[in-house]
Amino acid sequence: MDCNRVICLVSAFALCLISHRVCSGPVYAHDIVGKSGVVRKSVAATSLPPYNVTPVWPVLLKNGDMESGAAIPTRWNIKSVSAGKLILSRDTTLFHSGNASLKLESDGGAAQGQAAQLVDAEAGAKVVVSGWVRSSWKIKAVVSIQPFDLEWNPIGIIPVGSVKNDSDWTPFRKEITMPPRTKRFSVTLQLEGEGAAYLDGVTLEGVTPMDRSIIPPPDLQDPTQPFNGYFTEYPLSWLNLHKMYRERAKKNPGAPLIFLGDSITQGWETGGKEQWDKYFAPLGALNFGIGSDKTCQILWRIRHGALDELSPRLIVLAVGVNNLWRGDFASANITDGVIACIQEIRKKCPASRILVIGIFPTAASPDNPFRARIREINGLLARRYDGTTIQSVRFVDFGEKFLLPDGAISRELLPDALHPNAKGYEIYASNLAPVVREMMP
Repeated sequence: MDCNRVICLVSAFALCLISHRVCSGPVYAHDIVGKSGVVRKSVAATSLPPYNVTPVWPVLLKNGDMESGAAIPTRWNIKSVSAGKLILSRDTTLFHSGNASLKLESDGGAAQGQAAQLVDAEAGAKVVVSGWVRSSWKIKAVVSIQPFDLEWNPIGIIPVGSVKNDSDWTPFRKEITMPPRTKRFSVTLQLEGEGAAYLDGVTLEGVTPMDRSIIPPPDLQDPTQPFNGYFTEYPLSWLNLHKMYRERAKKNPGAPLIFLGDSITQGWETGGKEQWDKYFAPLGALNFGIGSDKTCQILWRIRHGALDELSPRLIVLAVGVNNLWRGDFASANITDGVIACIQEIRKKCPASRILVIGIFPTAASPDNPFRARIREINGLLARRYDGTTIQSVRFVDFGEKFLLPDGAISRELLPDALHPNAKGYEIYASNLAPVVREMMP
């Protein structure tokens, strides 16, 4: 198992997630001061169980009936290919029930590999997995559950069903208790040989123990106040990412360089990995980016141990764009949120220098209102951290590097008008690296 490949896969998925509140599950009400100054409850309050009762959360598998998707069933993907070539598709001509099945087939000869969906679950979760599998031609197809720990190390493989060669739809069902150290698992269809394997009607029944920190945050989040993050479709994932970074910090207490931020920072592990390995890994850098994070989530993470074991020479902070999307707070409020993050970092790591990255341009048109707000926030930060009054904190803005002469965003660098691709990360890294080296004493 290539664990780095799994980490990159999940990191890539996490880049496109945006935190939302859901209507089910345990939530608290938060007092939030709106722009009018009126304090209001942003979500309805429900109570967690008493502390002598372990709260639980449903184990969620998405699109087990393969009804959603076009060419490929949504939520499913090829996880690894160890030999030959594989094609994953949504087959609307051969299925057990409904209108489609998942089809995994070899391409141009024998192959070996897996298609899978990741599911959140903790150690001790009791899960019943069931469904239907079939195969054709000269292959062996195995359905299995593969648990992973916090650092994405696999914890064995639990087979739940198998077929081989030309086989009709065959049911499988198994009750599983997740082993110690489990933080998530994959439902996996493995193919070995030449032919095709099909999967349909997959269901999961069960609940998983829930960390009490996992509560959906309110929609309205004051940029200067800490709130945990939350991915609606994967309720445990955000906190598990935070815990994984905590473990990285414990294992690398002498790390001299830390990157802290949102999806653009997390993207150094995916689209920008080549540039990370070239410019920053040799400096001993650690990456603590989580997609969709606002200033609120950075504050929460710092206050919940993100930097506790560390005293780096430099911390690179890149956050703020996700505070813009809802439009609930003025630019000055978002600026205050970034300042609050800087102040919190200085409390935890008083000897560290801080490099603050200006918010990247977003929205393709230079006339989009987001552009003016980003310029306003970056301007406020640039004036505050100009290197004269607070010498340990410096602000840099590379936004113009991603713009065309007419002010439009270069889609060759930021394909979605926000996140860099490999070319974009090269521009980012080549401009950032000299400043990083200069600020690291």
